[in-house]
Amino acid sequence: MKITYTNDCTVEETDSSLSLLQISLKHEIPHTHVCGGNARCSTCRILVLKGAENLEPRNEAETALALRKGFTDDIRVACQTRAHGDVTVRRLVIDQDDIREIVGTSIHTTGREMNLAILFSDIRSFTPFSENHLPYDVVHILNRYFNAMGEVILRNGGIIDKYIGDGLMAIFGLNSSDARTACLNAVRAGSSMLAELEHVNRYLQRTFQVNFNIGVGVHYGEMIVGEMGHPKKVQFTALGDNVNMASRIESATKKAGVPFLISDAVYEHVKDQVTRGKVFSAPLKGKTGRFKLYEIVEVAPGQGGTSEQYQLPLLQKMQIAQDTWAFLLDTSLNDYAFEPGQFADLTLPEMESVPGQSTRTFSIASSPDRSDALMFVSRMRNSPFKNALMKLPEGAPIFVSPAMGEMTIKNTPAPLAFIAGGIGITPFHSMVSWVLKEKPGTEVYLFYSIRSLELAAFLDEFETYAAEFPNFHFIPTLTEADSPGWKYERGRIDKVMIRKYVPRDAYPVFYVAGPSRMVTGMRELLVQMGVFDHDIHSEEFLGY
Repeated sequence: MKITYTNDCTVEETDSSLSLLQISLKHEIPHTHVCGGNARCSTCRILVLKGAENLEPRNEAETALALRKGFTDDIRVACQTRAHGDVTVRRLVIDQDDIREIVGTSIHTTGREMNLAILFSDIRSFTPFSENHLPYDVVHILNRYFNAMGEVILRNGGIIDKYIGDGLMAIFGLNSSDARTACLNAVRAGSSMLAELEHVNRYLQRTFQVNFNIGVGVHYGEMIVGEMGHPKKVQFTALGDNVNMASRIESATKKAGVPFLISDAVYEHVKDQVTRGKVFSAPLKGKTGRFKLYEIVEVAPGQGGTSEQYQLPLLQKMQIAQDTWAFLLDTSLNDYAFEPGQFADLTLPEMESVPGQSTRTFSIASSPDRSDALMFVSRMRNSPFKNALMKLPEGAPIFVSPAMGEMTIKNTPAPLAFIAGGIGITPFHSMVSWVLKEKPGTEVYLFYSIRSLELAAFLDEFETYAAEFPNFHFIPTLTEADSPGWKYERGRIDKVMIRKYVPRDAYPVFYVAGPSRMVTGMRELLVQMGVFDHDIHSEEFLGY
């Protein structure tokens, strides 16, 4: 059989028991193999150009590595692949720069082409605002604005790709091949962003006596997606001419004098669900010719849109730690879908007359496999919302938004390590409960930092899990008050404590939740420990 290495040479081999890596080395082809050919590093990866049918199927070791790395079918691990006929391949790791780029990377690293909807938005005339206000105010306002707009994007099934100054880019359709769904979600998100801007502007007018205007542009088409960048700051993104097209459409809203424009490619998929305004035939910067653009005035509500809410009666409330209460909402008559780790907005009907006080965001504490009730947990403070929540009788209605958030369980066979600070344990109660049932055998580490024993929510439950599941490692630690008989760790979670319980060769995916300062510190610590940024997922609790 002939093995052709593009950009190298063609060799003939008669021994079909040899792996492609062994054949390379036998014929003195400098084929990188950092781990020694043991399916531990993937540096011997190859791209199969011809003759894939002449290769043996992936064995167990290669399948596990391919799943972790997110390899497509044409990417094979040479140390595990054997051929029984002619093949043409290309080595993908050539030098030390390639090795540094790919060692430790995971899913989405391999680029692929996809048809997606891209949304760009930008704040009009933000520069004068930034020049006339204190840096603290500028950062504070941008964070408040991005938080509001980001929630709208997540709620409509999008992924926030990046922030560009005072603008942002979002991707729709990564989890679906349906063009109509991707376009509708993107257009609904754009429309909802304009509606949400009204709430932001009320705050701006009251505090700074200014209002923001934004432009939104949406386009649909084929683009390249994948994780790119330095290994310690890898970012999933999309690139290509259609991404640039979406950015140009957003820029065109300025000349057109309208806030929201979509391309003809998007309009064809959503025209029965939108009310259009003006239609433009406009030149776009960097493009030849003129392009048909549609102003969007209104979008029909639908699944995943911000208008959808579930009315769920309060089933039970119970104290689970000092100043900490759990609220169970009855879902027996509603199909409320969510993933472990997500959150939702809770709205109290009796407070809707109080501006800005009727809605708060809470992590979902129950596991999706519990179909009769939805659990939310909160530290109780003396605020109008929480006082009203505590006074609710059983059976009182609470409006719940669709589930939101991306701190969910990723499709990887890697171990999972959760680091919780205080009330940050809430989403991890959902995630740990689900993983132990749905992903048996997965190694799970839960570090739980609490100030005192009295504040430890779910402690007994996690201790029961630790006794029942040998793959569940529970590491609570007291940071302030001591407690007689405390048998666990003391002090803050640090590198020494993590290394004590998590083996160096485990390479887990980390999840961090808690107060903002704690989350920031833990992310920095994990990066210093060599954990790649894309293997760290976090959620900050800005208030209780």
